[in-house]
Order: sequence, then structure tokens, then C-alpha cells
Amino acid sequence: IAATLIARRDRHRASSRTDAALDLLGRAARESLEVEIEFVAADGTPARTTAMPTAISAGAVRLSSGGAQHSLPLARITAVRLTG
Repeated sequence: IAATLIARRDRHRASSRTDAALDLLGRAARESLEVEIEFVAADGTPARTTAMPTAISAGAVRLSSGGAQHSLPLARITAVRLTG
């Protein structure tokens, strides 16, 4: 029983962090704010980028940085915070 409760608690915490990150990305896109995003790169290594979200879809966020545009899968994002 304890293991089940711990697993539920951990899933809830992860879900809350994901919701908070999505909320912040949405706010940044609406208000043209720059964010720092920590994510897992395609090769599995931790990575970080600073960019402005321009659009969010069901599976990815579109980012603009230094005039370049790229997409980042939402599943790879581990943390988001406003810069400045």
C-alpha cells in the first residue's frame, strides 16, 4: 500500500511541475517573454537554451532565438523559468 501511495504522490508532483511549465510557456508566448528551458537532448544529455516561445501545440513548443526558429518536444522539457 505504501509503495502505491508513494507512486501516486510522485506522479502528482510530476504532473504539477509539467502543468506549471506549460503555464509559464503559455504566458511567455502571450507576453513575448524570454525563458530559460532545461531539457533532455536527443542523445539523452541534459541541455539548456534561452529563447522566446512563439507557439505551443499538443506536442511541441516553437521557439525563437537569435532570429532562428526551432521546435522542442514538450516531453523533453524538464524545467522552465523566466529570464531577467
